[in-house]
Amino acid sequence: MKNICIITGSRAEYGLLKELMKEIKNDAILNLLLFVTGTHLEGKYGNTVKEIELDHFIINEKIYMDLCGDSPKEILISMSNEMKTMAEVFTKYNIDMLIILGDRYEILVAAQVALIYNIPIAHLCGGDVTEGAYDDAIRNSISKMAKYHFVTCESSKTNLINMNIQNDKIFLVGNPGLYDILNFDSDTESSFLNKMNLVKRDKNILVVYHSETLLSQDQNKNNIELLISAFNKITNFKRTNIIFIETNADNYNSYISKAICKFKDGNDNVYSFTSVERNDYFNLIYYSDLFVGNSSSGIYEVPLFKKFTLNIGKRQGGRACGKSVKHLNYCRDQIINEIENVLENNVEINFMENYPYIIKDSSKEIVNIIKNDFINNNMKRIAIIGGGGHSRVIIDALCELSKKNHMKLIGFYDDNINCEEYRSIKRLGKINDINSNHEVYYICGIGNLKTRRSIIDKLSNINWINVIHPSSIISDTVKLGKGIFINAGTIINSKAYIKDHCIINTNSVIEHDVSIGVNCHIAPSVTICGHVTIKDETFIGVGTKIINKNKRGFINIGTNNFLNAGSLILHSTDDNMKIKGIY
Repeated sequence: MKNICIITGSRAEYGLLKELMKEIKNDAILNLLLFVTGTHLEGKYGNTVKEIELDHFIINEKIYMDLCGDSPKEILISMSNEMKTMAEVFTKYNIDMLIILGDRYEILVAAQVALIYNIPIAHLCGGDVTEGAYDDAIRNSISKMAKYHFVTCESSKTNLINMNIQNDKIFLVGNPGLYDILNFDSDTESSFLNKMNLVKRDKNILVVYHSETLLSQDQNKNNIELLISAFNKITNFKRTNIIFIETNADNYNSYISKAICKFKDGNDNVYSFTSVERNDYFNLIYYSDLFVGNSSSGIYEVPLFKKFTLNIGKRQGGRACGKSVKHLNYCRDQIINEIENVLENNVEINFMENYPYIIKDSSKEIVNIIKNDFINNNMKRIAIIGGGGHSRVIIDALCELSKKNHMKLIGFYDDNINCEEYRSIKRLGKINDINSNHEVYYICGIGNLKTRRSIIDKLSNINWINVIHPSSIISDTVKLGKGIFINAGTIINSKAYIKDHCIINTNSVIEHDVSIGVNCHIAPSVTICGHVTIKDETFIGVGTKIINKNKRGFINIGTNNFLNAGSLILHSTDDNMKIKGIY
């Protein structure tokens, strides 16, 4: 199984990721790790983590940011809180890939942590443009950190290519949150109005408006007040529902929330919701006559419901959009005129004309790309040096490992041209044919210590890999060198140290605080009790027991020792000793 981690920080982003999460969750070879952060965990933003839980996703980690305010300083403190916790959380899991969407600052933190941990990043919706927010810079930064790019439209792909992003890692899949809209089945109007506590009026305007993060506090305050004053002046204002979905956790969002609250208090036709579930949000769009604001939703989703969008200001400036989206400046008269034009004139257009976004089952396609491109192409390619009996044991272990870990045994090298195949694993050539190909990992499959030593010295520049049978039990406090083989049934306990190129064979027991030197061979069913040091190049025969009777310290087994099968070792040995029986 490969652990695919998704991090979500907001209601809107979760809605776009939900179907993809389902696909990963239900896949046979992928395991979904879900980390939740940001506004999901904040009461003032609706505690939207509840929606995730109701959708029956297992949340592996909740990463609190303590979003205490909306000033730049307060947001940066929240980001630092997130980074500290996330740095700790990432050490708890073996994450094979991180999938993140978009351009939020909490997602930037996740990307930074993954980058430092060298975890491949798959970025959704990169290459989009939002000139009026620092989200644009964040999105581009994440794209530069990412390895895989799942983009929404052709222009986004072009933008990434112009950023010198590797073309063969850019996949045009559309937005994974759009496909389910095609199958949306609305509630009846009466049940929907009752559920949302809305009074039926002639018209409904849905408003999603956020701060423009490249503007000052005063500018954002003035802009929301201008927008509200425009709503106040439209014809038939009192016969029109103005329905706000409140702002996200951007700079100066509190001023927008206060202005909406004040507007609502003075008018019974004005409503506001901290957050709504995705299906309720779709119903709001469905039963609205017009979408107003500066949310990407007005560009992505609203046209699919055949509704017009009036996009206010520069927050979404430069984003690809269709014919049904009209961009307006902060001019009250212009806003009033355009609202009334849509509400009164029933303008008819082809809503899909020039709509740039790809509509298909993006979630399935993303999962297939991850499996076919990332997993298959990132399998560790392993070759064994030697084709004899010990090599076959390693092949068996690798066959077991391949069921759980993605590694590919490509063959073995042996000087014997007549060396027989085993499990259809082919001979690749002579040992002298091996070169320092950094795309291949090697393990020595020769049991004789002198022969092993000559090969290890000769091939010092190749990539050595440890092969550990999945049935072995190894404490996470054990230190392992490189080129080590540990066979089935082996137990290695706390703070043991196994140095480079050792063989620990079947059903051996290595107890706590044992140190085993370079290129040692521990035969099957050996027991080494605690506080024993074994020096380099030593062979320990089948069934041998080494017991430390020195309560004051270690016993030492010398370099280049040969301990015959069935020996019982109770004392330290000198170098170059051959021992049989009790010592």
